[in-house]
Amino acid sequence: MLLSLRQIDWGSATNNRKKSRQLQKICLQKIRQTINDEILSQMKSETADAEKLEAVLTGSFEQLRAKLPKFANSFAKFHATLTPEQRAKIVDKMEKRRKRSEKGDWSRHRGGLWH
Repeated sequence: MLLSLRQIDWGSATNNRKKSRQLQKICLQKIRQTINDEILSQMKSETADAEKLEAVLTGSFEQLRAKLPKFANSFAKFHATLTPEQRAKIVDKMEKRRKRSEKGDWSRHRGGLWH
């Protein structure tokens, strides 16, 4: 589901971190949607326009590249707040997810591969 800016709780200043995550999620969703829309449009067409798709991809990647420093800093701050036990739990979950993805077993995610 694609969120809109109107759906964000803009209430109190204490929600800054939540607002930031919501805005990041909206931005990533819009980038993904733009890429998917272009691919779908080209799939419906008799011919593919590689230059147009490359332009959409390049623009999307440039948007992501601009966000990398903020992401890296946010990750470092988040990491610093975790206890060793919390990090171990996260590592365990990430490793399990990686193993499932390497096996191609995404049936537990988003209602299954074909949904």
